[in-house]
Amino acid sequence: MGDMEGVGNRVPDSGAGAPHVVLVASPDVLASVGKPGLLEERLAGKDIVRVAPRRSDVLLQDIKADSGDHIDGLPSPLVPHLASPFGSPDVRVAILSLLPDITISPPWRHRASGRMFQVDDGYLHQWPQQAVDQLHAGFDRMPALDVASSLSSMRRVIGILTDRGCQVIVFNVSTYDPTDRTHRFADVGDNYEIRAHRAIVALESIANEEGILVVDVDTAVAEVGAEANVPAAGRLRAAAAEFVTEEAIRAIDQSAAFDETAQAQVMVVRVPQFDRRTTQGVVKKWHIEPGDEVSDGDVMFEVRFERSVHRFDLEDAKSRVGSSHRVTRRRRHGVLKPLDVMVVAGGEVILRDVLVPEGAEVSVGTIAAVVTSSHTEHASVSDATADFRVGARVFES
Repeated sequence: MGDMEGVGNRVPDSGAGAPHVVLVASPDVLASVGKPGLLEERLAGKDIVRVAPRRSDVLLQDIKADSGDHIDGLPSPLVPHLASPFGSPDVRVAILSLLPDITISPPWRHRASGRMFQVDDGYLHQWPQQAVDQLHAGFDRMPALDVASSLSSMRRVIGILTDRGCQVIVFNVSTYDPTDRTHRFADVGDNYEIRAHRAIVALESIANEEGILVVDVDTAVAEVGAEANVPAAGRLRAAAAEFVTEEAIRAIDQSAAFDETAQAQVMVVRVPQFDRRTTQGVVKKWHIEPGDEVSDGDVMFEVRFERSVHRFDLEDAKSRVGSSHRVTRRRRHGVLKPLDVMVVAGGEVILRDVLVPEGAEVSVGTIAAVVTSSHTEHASVSDATADFRVGARVFES
């Protein structure tokens, strides 16, 4: 995985003036950030703070913690972990991941203070022996989190960050485990694939409610080939990690967290992309008319997409060894599901022209309307100098 113990324990310098991106991701994604054409290069001028993976309950604690906290007798490798990665008011984007809750070793809890620390057991051999002795003498291993507790903590993390005006983007996980040879599920507890699938479904529900963006790692990895690019559960080879990082860049672009169009007078409204599976749809309804003033958060129009959704079923089947013996086996398939997306304004403008009527077929990126930031009476697509920032929120039809 590379040396992750020293990664991302720095507090953004609140006096630097540059907007910050805090990236709490898997080691494989963190390793891809600096490669040519990827996140670091594309966000030149932005301060990317890389944070080693930590579970959602640890992340919640660290977001709320005072960066000036001090704990006597703390093992030296854990001292940098006292600094909150979200200590700067300049943090614009937080990119989080479900992976630590599913695959990373449970954190250690300091008995005296109650403070939790995420320590990957694979790196303890790199610690000084004195630090290892301090860990075992003064800390207890926390239990594993179930999916419900994990998502509860993640929901609270998201709520705190969005209340601070931070755009939150969350990586889900690949459900593929190359070592899983389970064929009988009747007497077997949750394996990695089932836990990952439940977490993905729960995260989608949070995304719909909170308006956050999700990077669909599961679908992205399937597109590049899971068998060739997932060497172990939760791990990604370089090609897949770079592909997922590209998805994070797309999500940042979609969020317009670093919007430079504040001075534009005439802008176009494009059909946004909710995720990789929503590419074409139909305009279902316009909520505003030309001449209407639009405020931040107002619903402008609705698009109905149809996307392929993976379903995971358990079914009974006759065993090959005898018709009286039955086993439970897994069946995974794709179904088309209607998805209604509300296109929400990201600022105050006036609608000047609707270019796609209700019932029209559209693709992601289609110019749907022209808006102005002032009372300009005449405006057309040719006058536009920027894209108006919009968001995509989902509701069940």
